[in-house]
Amino acid sequence: MKTLFSLLLIFSAFLSSANAQDVFSLAVCDNPRGKTFYYDPQKTEGDQKFLDVVDEGYINDPPSFIIDTRDPSIVFVKWGQKESKADILSEKIDAQGFYERITAVEAETNYAWTYSLYPKDGIVFISRQGNSNKDVNALSSNFFAFCDFQ
Repeated sequence: MKTLFSLLLIFSAFLSSANAQDVFSLAVCDNPRGKTFYYDPQKTEGDQKFLDVVDEGYINDPPSFIIDTRDPSIVFVKWGQKESKADILSEKIDAQGFYERITAVEAETNYAWTYSLYPKDGIVFISRQGNSNKDVNALSSNFFAFCDFQ
């Protein structure tokens, strides 16, 4: 219920700055699950370098996505306390005008996020690449979450 209330607040904020005739698409997702790959250049054994692989997910922190379908160049992302915008790079629309795939990228200072939403399948794939530990270690995360697209 708290997530729904937060989404409604964000949605109303976007509506207040948009034309009243605009159409919005909303995706509310489950908690993402996946793996993160951590690389530490100091962690070696002889000539061998290691990559730590960790099962990971977000508990009580499901993402939500809002898209203005009349100008689908941006997807608004709400993930826990984080609110951001991601640029839509590509989309695939079927013959009936429904989205089959929406791919968006969000670049932050230390990370880049990629969101691939599949409305017909009810799923989103999320990847993150960047640096951790004061920009020393590289990491890559890959998550999936089931979503309700409205």
